Amino acid sequence: MGFSWKLTISFALLFVIGGLCGSVITLAVGSHHYFTARARPSVSWEEGVMRNLTKHLQLTAEQQEKVRVPIHEATERLGAVRRKTLLEINQEFDGTLAGLAPLLTPDQQRKLDQFRARRMARFRAAIARVSP
Repeated sequence: MGFSWKLTISFALLFVIGGLCGSVITLAVGSHHYFTARARPSVSWEEGVMRNLTKHLQLTAEQQEKVRVPIHEATERLGAVRRKTLLEINQEFDGTLAGLAPLLTPDQQRKLDQFRARRMARFRAAIARVSP
């Protein structure tokens, strides 16, 4: 009887440790990937839309030229919305990180400041790639 609860606790502890390890690895790899992943340039999306419209609607060359203008304008507007959204998300998260400072030791605050600086540098590089 005494052995079964020890086995149960051992498996539960193993499960928790596995979950924590998986979370740490996901955050370590995933956060780096988020900022380094290249977004497809808006031109390729625009060309894809034009290709699909031409194929499915059987657009003539003249129609393609007329349709291209509103598609291009929509692509520009969508890019602006995406940049604005990314900036708002970044500001909100950075504000949250800044709010953690009173809860930390001076050494942890220094590390947090370094983390925020690295994160902002990666963000600026990523947002530069999003710009058309």
